[in-house]
Amino acid sequence: AAGVSCRTLSRWFPKVTGMTVLDFIQKRRVALACHYLATSDRSSEEIAFESGTPVSVNGQKLSPAKLVEMLNALVTPVVYRACRESYEFFMTIVEKALNQLRQPGQDG
Repeated sequence: AAGVSCRTLSRWFPKVTGMTVLDFIQKRRVALACHYLATSDRSSEEIAFESGTPVSVNGQKLSPAKLVEMLNALVTPVVYRACRESYEFFMTIVEKALNQLRQPGQDG
């Protein structure tokens, strides 16, 4: 990362962004999945694959099927697409998904 060690990046990234590198990557993947839901007619499975799953959460792998299950539990693709103009709604879904990812004991 621009001539910076992993350790230095891990130390400075939270100071600059307010989140860890892992949190940033997870948030970006969920945001990408939400973007695909809002802008395409792709299936949930395609979206899960294209958004970069499996994701490693607390040392456990999160399969595309698990991401689909989690996203659908929060909001179905039909509902999300109907509300896609609402940025606040989008951010609420991203935050709920991240909070669910952070919960210990998730099956993966």
